[in-house]
Amino acid sequence: FSQNLLAVSSDEKWGYVSSKGKMVIDYKYEFAFNYADNGLALVRLDGKYGFINKKGKMVIENKYDKALSFNGEIAICKLNGNYGAVDKSGKIKVPFIYENLSYSKTNGKLIAKKDGNYGIIDTAGQTIIDFKYTKIDDFNGFYLSYKVDGNYKLKATNIDSRDSDIQEIEQRTFENLVLTENGYAIFSIDGKYGLISSQGKFVIDATYKSVEVSGKYLICKNIYNYYGLIDFEGASVTEFNFQSVINHDDFIIVKYYNDDKFYAVTAEEEKLFSFEADSITEITDDRIVFLSGGKYGVMDKSGNVIISAEKYDYISKFYSDGYAVVSCGAKYGIIDKNGKEIISAKFDNINLDF
Repeated sequence: FSQNLLAVSSDEKWGYVSSKGKMVIDYKYEFAFNYADNGLALVRLDGKYGFINKKGKMVIENKYDKALSFNGEIAICKLNGNYGAVDKSGKIKVPFIYENLSYSKTNGKLIAKKDGNYGIIDTAGQTIIDFKYTKIDDFNGFYLSYKVDGNYKLKATNIDSRDSDIQEIEQRTFENLVLTENGYAIFSIDGKYGLISSQGKFVIDATYKSVEVSGKYLICKNIYNYYGLIDFEGASVTEFNFQSVINHDDFIIVKYYNDDKFYAVTAEEEKLFSFEADSITEITDDRIVFLSGGKYGVMDKSGNVIISAEKYDYISKFYSDGYAVVSCGAKYGIIDKNGKEIISAKFDNINLDF
């Protein structure tokens, strides 16, 4: 619950309820997002986007073609085909002159597109890095990439750098480049995948069919379609003998070929517990959401079933406040981590954009 309110829908209209499910702001919006830290929520009304306060008053006029929820002191909006940004009073902070605009992971910087190329500006609209790049990604600072004969080449810059400070990482080109949440990038060369750090270090070369960052390990798939774990120094943690791998901070959940069970094992493959399920859909610190026979269930990290796979047609991940969204048929509600229904499944939809 953001600001103790939750965006929900009924009969194709959106409103807000309290943490006890009591209606606070009536159903009247075409779409509604959850409240930002500044107490404003993005809504769509009459086909246009604006922002309301916690009493439901439209404090920033619904006149925008598109908009994003507030991030820090500004909200990105689109007006008459161009992007800009406003503050919580609706005052324009970044002029509406850009073809695209997105938040960076560092407050005070925005990734912008103008005249077909990308650059970096601050929240006052001042250019920090010129508009001459095919792609810019936020990668523990900024990484900039540009195309060479259809492939990407990578350059690096500190968050406060100017163009003169940008250094090319290495004379390589990449077919694809995908940033991860913890400051690494998965790249591909000739259809094989590897990993590079935010300092430009190649952690693993392009040798695997797939690479996924998961917590403190990398889940890699070799050319024989077996999975294993590698650490961020490139050293093997487990053998490559799994059909699938899901990482947890305290153990890994694996499935072996020709075995229907899932096993929670240590990095040394000591088996902690096993269980049968069709798949694992979500995993957090102390809850595992699984799918079995078309229904969702929940177990704790010791393998004890908290919610049997009998009632719910969907269970989301458990958020930091300990709640998850569930559905019974076409109706949605909220449960806590012990399976107690906080809000019964009675809404057509619940916005998970926290």
